[in-house]
Amino acid sequence: MRPLTLALAILLVVVATSRLGTAYPTYTNKVPNGNGVQSPCNADELWPGVGHLHQAGGGPRNPFGLDLKAEGFKWTQQLCRKDSDGDGRTNGEELGDPECVWQEGGKPSRTDNVTHPGICEPVGSEKCAKLNGEFKCPEQFNCSAIHQSGVRQMSLRLNRTKVPPKETTYMCQAYEVSNRTKEHMIAAVPVIDNPAVLHHLAIFGCKEKPNVPLETPFECGMSAANCFSLIDLWSLGMPGNCYRDDVGAPFGLEGYQYAVVQLHWNNPAEVTNWFDASGFELYFSPTLRQYDAGVMMYGQAKLDLAPRQKEIYRTATSDSRTSKELLPQDGGYKLLWGIMHMHLYGTRGQVSLWRNGQKVRDLIPMHNYDYNTPIVFEYQQPIDYLPGDEIRTDCYYSTAKTNRSVYWGESTQEEMCYSFFQYFPHNLTKSHSWPNIDACSSFGKVDYCVVGLKSVEKYIVDGCDVKTLQSGQLIQKYKKGVDSECRHAYQYRCSDQCLAWYRSVKASEPCFNGDPIDYILLYTRYSSNGDTRALAGYLDLCAERDQRDKLQEAKAEIDELNKRSTPAPEVHNSLLSHDIRLLIVSASYLAGLLLAALLVLVIFRMKRSSVASIESKGIHM
Repeated sequence: MRPLTLALAILLVVVATSRLGTAYPTYTNKVPNGNGVQSPCNADELWPGVGHLHQAGGGPRNPFGLDLKAEGFKWTQQLCRKDSDGDGRTNGEELGDPECVWQEGGKPSRTDNVTHPGICEPVGSEKCAKLNGEFKCPEQFNCSAIHQSGVRQMSLRLNRTKVPPKETTYMCQAYEVSNRTKEHMIAAVPVIDNPAVLHHLAIFGCKEKPNVPLETPFECGMSAANCFSLIDLWSLGMPGNCYRDDVGAPFGLEGYQYAVVQLHWNNPAEVTNWFDASGFELYFSPTLRQYDAGVMMYGQAKLDLAPRQKEIYRTATSDSRTSKELLPQDGGYKLLWGIMHMHLYGTRGQVSLWRNGQKVRDLIPMHNYDYNTPIVFEYQQPIDYLPGDEIRTDCYYSTAKTNRSVYWGESTQEEMCYSFFQYFPHNLTKSHSWPNIDACSSFGKVDYCVVGLKSVEKYIVDGCDVKTLQSGQLIQKYKKGVDSECRHAYQYRCSDQCLAWYRSVKASEPCFNGDPIDYILLYTRYSSNGDTRALAGYLDLCAERDQRDKLQEAKAEIDELNKRSTPAPEVHNSLLSHDIRLLIVSASYLAGLLLAALLVLVIFRMKRSSVASIESKGIHM
């Protein structure tokens, strides 16, 4: 049986590269001509992210963006008259409001020749090179291979679709791409229709026809129909992907015949009048290259981050048994690039390669992580990932500013911990079987792929042999107890009888505790086997009731302790208060006596001083 968790793990690839923070209209509308700023790199293009170093927005702010934030995202006289980028023109002059009279919602006095207030121009001048620091104009897409003879171009763009007024939406559209003899996709170029809402684009390859109508948009959540293989993606700072000369994504009768394009829309302002028709231009070559390319994922799928913590560490290490059995024995994989993915609570991370218990090298040294500006680590020379090697993914988070627990999830307010790598050679057949080396993430201490390795007879995690779940032994072991103690006519609940059974087996069965029980519940909940679903259901119900009952018992114990520790009778308090008042009165009386004595002493010394003064002058009384 192939567990749901594997499919879930594969589908997580869609969020691997959420790299575009958008130029939200709630900000661009707060400055004059915010939607009409010319690119400092190309006057024929606009720069929607006027407050950011990235053209589309998101990520690090430029000097104007920092000044706008300092003014509370308001167009003030001070902000208007300031020269944020230092090029000799005020922000108002650059944005078409030289007199600083514009108000939000109004029309600027000038709407043409709107230059950038946060990037010094001309960018190539010596002065601006110093002021702009590390800023670089966006890389232009350059791929000579797409102009070669026989290369065909295909547009995969979403039909113009209204963006729902909600923070996160995944919208997909399926296509038939190729029914020819095998060909290689050698380039993918993004076509961005609405940069204000688009978070990222992804292409999934399908060997079989998707189970949705073709060329019809559908909201897909994180899934992409029945297509599980990530082919390519686009996000912040990427002009497109031109494959190296010896690799390509396999399409055609010996590859993927269908594809699903997925768009991730980010609309936190819940704008109601947005539309989008973004997608890809794909290029296919009939001249096959030496290797097929693929994408693989590692990381941790079980996250529970406590609130108000300065730093929390989570990790996952791929099991050496998996790579030893599933990687090509004649040289393993060659890694081309890697990227790390967390959400808003992620602060730093590291992904490293291990061999024979020793660290070989860092693959992704992410010392400072920013959800809006993740970094793709491209390797000048492909890195060997050999049979028996391990990949370790370390994620660090800060929940210091939240009062709630944070769990794994697809929302930006939830968290993830993953690393992704493009590699070659890709085996299309193996990528559609289980265990799949392309999706060997972990759930706590449980490695998804080890569970499926036939060569591993026992897989012990926290004292539990997780393999007994796959083999059905665990289900059969407790089927009788579930049937006799829990399964009652027309009742699907954790009864007192069922709870007693649950507590007894939990006390003696390692598989019903820690990471194993969480993995079991995830694995079995959607099983097609009725006995498996029953076990999962009653375990879940009783775990919830057991926790609820224990909380009630703990509350009752606290209430009892409060009764036992009732304050002394009020008469004692009155006596105590009387004693305190008596003490205060006594202290006041003594203080008065001391003050009186002090005054007597002062008068006495004054008198002696006066006598001494008279005597010194020879005056006798």
